[in-house]
Amino acid sequence: MLGRSMAVGVLGIALASTNAVAQDGWPGVICWGVNNFGEGTVPTNLSDATAAGAGRHHTVALRAGGSVVCWGSNGFGQCNLPSDFPPASAIACGGYHSVALLADGSVRCWGYNGNGQCNVPSGLAPATAVAGGELHTIALLQNGSVSGWGYNYYGQCVT
Repeated sequence: MLGRSMAVGVLGIALASTNAVAQDGWPGVICWGVNNFGEGTVPTNLSDATAAGAGRHHTVALRAGGSVVCWGSNGFGQCNLPSDFPPASAIACGGYHSVALLADGSVRCWGYNGNGQCNVPSGLAPATAVAGGELHTIALLQNGSVSGWGYNYYGQCVT
């Protein structure tokens, strides 16, 4: 069925509107669904993934050493990591943007920013988890509070 996916025996799973990605226990990444932009074609040298995320037309993986790998559509720069990108501890995808939780608890976003979803609030307290919505970004902070930014028409960024 279109829009429904299932994975069994995986350590992590992420869904987008037309594709899915799972990080399984061997370690590795498995993608399925639409592959119009190469978002389902896992790089052959990606054998040490610890997490994966699915965007609208791109995929992001976190490697064991904290490096981040992106593939698929890059129309908004959602796959362009700076060469000096620091180690990450978690990753997520929005529709056309990517999100990383860095080892120091800070958050970095890149890609489409038409609604401010990549404008990490200044003074954001250390985060422990991140998530990307279609046009917004959410961070769970170390103090237990939640911070959201970006498109807020439905109140998805109000905490």
